Amino acid sequence: MSLNWNLKAVKDSDSFCFITAFADGDGYKRGDRIFNPLTKSLIFVTMSLDIGEITEKNYVEFFQRLRLYEDLFGQIIRFGGDQWDGPERTSLDDVRRHIGLTTNVTTKPLKTWLNRIIIDNYFRELTYKKSWDENRSAADKEPSLIDAISAYYDKMSQTIPA
Repeated sequence: MSLNWNLKAVKDSDSFCFITAFADGDGYKRGDRIFNPLTKSLIFVTMSLDIGEITEKNYVEFFQRLRLYEDLFGQIIRFGGDQWDGPERTSLDDVRRHIGLTTNVTTKPLKTWLNRIIIDNYFRELTYKKSWDENRSAADKEPSLIDAISAYYDKMSQTIPA
């Protein structure tokens, strides 16, 4: 299934979601009008976050999921082909500026997303460490990841302005 997106409702999308290339890149020349790498990254990460649009009501949750995703897997903006010298991590303001972005991604509840992102992706890596974990004493074991995620979200909800 293809990823479809729309930026018409993003404020100043013509000037914000597209930029002028300041160097030659993959398939474009300096001076060409190209996708803002931040916008491009946010469009594609909607699939990983299971949120199909950024709205006034959900941009903070979008950011919280994105922050956790970046903590687990690294920043979404990749340096290289687009010659982007943007932020290392996506900020709440970056997400807020994209209110109105829509995609054909189905939005799923937070718990469903956490189960998918944590269990399907993160815990898969832990199976390779099984023998190491089995040799550790109970006192050495870390708190459960679900407890850590819950604490993380509690902390995030206290630090993000309404």
